[in-house]
Amino acid sequence: MTKRVLIVEDDACFRQVMNEFLTLTGFDVTQADSARACFQCIDSEEFDLILLDLTLPDEDGLVILRKLTQRLKIPIIVASGRKSDDDKIAGLEMGARDYIGKPFSLNELKLRIFNLIGEPSEAEEQGHTLQFHGFSLSERANVLTAPSGHKVQLTPHEYKVLLTLAHHIDKPVSRDHIIDASTELDMPETNRAVDISISRLRKKLNDTNKPPSKLMTIRGEGYMLTSA
Repeated sequence: MTKRVLIVEDDACFRQVMNEFLTLTGFDVTQADSARACFQCIDSEEFDLILLDLTLPDEDGLVILRKLTQRLKIPIIVASGRKSDDDKIAGLEMGARDYIGKPFSLNELKLRIFNLIGEPSEAEEQGHTLQFHGFSLSERANVLTAPSGHKVQLTPHEYKVLLTLAHHIDKPVSRDHIIDASTELDMPETNRAVDISISRLRKKLNDTNKPPSKLMTIRGEGYMLTSA
């Protein structure tokens, strides 16, 4: 059964990046942007883990943490820009199982979550693929398979860019959205990096038409991956 994670974070961009990364990792993710939304979620759904920011618009995060640990027995990871020793000690004393300071690597976050609730099963990792032009892109195994059956080597950035486009098949996706979905939280990103990955992906998809027909540039909107 897929493990469920609740992200409680008021920064919409930051929250969406974590959401997309953890979804691709194999978790079922729910988002909340305030304390009120957080408690509405836990009243109506069950979760395996909560990622909690301490700076929320309607209530202090440490107060929320105390309330959550009184009501729930699931692990809570504090993910906050408040990185002083006093904040970390307070969070851990109030029941947080882990504390990670912003900015942080998404891969580090993933490993911390794995340490608390385990990894998605191999069946889950292999079981989700996206299809386009005879290619198959695995959401869990990070593998692109060509129509011939051979594996196409992708860099991590190329994979994230392609996966983002594949999730919006036949719809234009802006460069800003691609950047948000394909960038590590502690690393800078540019439109140029996206354009370079798009160019390389076209070669790997054998998209040799002029203009390209598989991975198209939509003027004024961004890029679009077509389904056939």
